Amino acid sequence: MARTLESLIDRMEIIELLHRYATAIGGTYLDEMVRTAHGWRIRERDLRITWQEGNPRVLGG
Repeated sequence: MARTLESLIDRMEIIELLHRYATAIGGTYLDEMVRTAHGWRIRERDLRITWQEGNPRVLGG
């Protein structure tokens, strides 16, 4: 077993009629990895969002 930590920035947008809504989130994934006969695979993934900017409507808020 191994653990990995990956940083992420995800930019998203939706377009409704003539309006464009955008947002971005940043954070980290903490993964628990297992070695299989086919290589390393993610057993468990934890997403930790550390910041968000823009319109929360894009994320359903």
